[in-house]
Amino acid sequence: MCRRLLLLLVVCLAAGSVGVAGTPLGRSIITLGSEAHCLGFVAVQGGQLVLNREGSRDRSPDKPQADEWHIAGTEIKCAVGRWYLTYDPSDKRGRVFVARKPRDGAWWDIEKLPETGSLDEREYPGLLRPGSGPRKGWYLTVEERREKARDGKEARTMRRFVLARNPARKVQCSRYYFHK
Repeated sequence: MCRRLLLLLVVCLAAGSVGVAGTPLGRSIITLGSEAHCLGFVAVQGGQLVLNREGSRDRSPDKPQADEWHIAGTEIKCAVGRWYLTYDPSDKRGRVFVARKPRDGAWWDIEKLPETGSLDEREYPGLLRPGSGPRKGWYLTVEERREKARDGKEARTMRRFVLARNPARKVQCSRYYFHK
């Protein structure tokens, strides 16, 4: 009996040592484009949804960042502050924004993508899609437009998050792992 228990312990320890080398943070990152062709990281700054060209460099299990998100079922919440990624299901323009609480009737579905198989720190990729409203099943994307500044002198690129039927660039999420 003792030998069997000892053998079982050795086998379990050996199997555990070849398992995943990362600790899940319980947080995800949301990017525009795939991991290989990432065009930016979705974050909250000053209560606004923004697209940062670079992700946070100080990722740790103890310090959440503004470009990290908690995905809990059908709700998506920023890891910093109390901001939810949401949309108005009755809005015909498909605008996406952050709010202190999700809009009534607005929820997210995640279309699972095949895993890359790389040793990257991100796993379980998926595309974000609205689960209700007239744009149910469409994709989250970023729309860019050139607009003149208020002073009328200089044009600049404005970005806004929208729901689109089949955009060329789609927003995707993936779970983040912290490696020790």
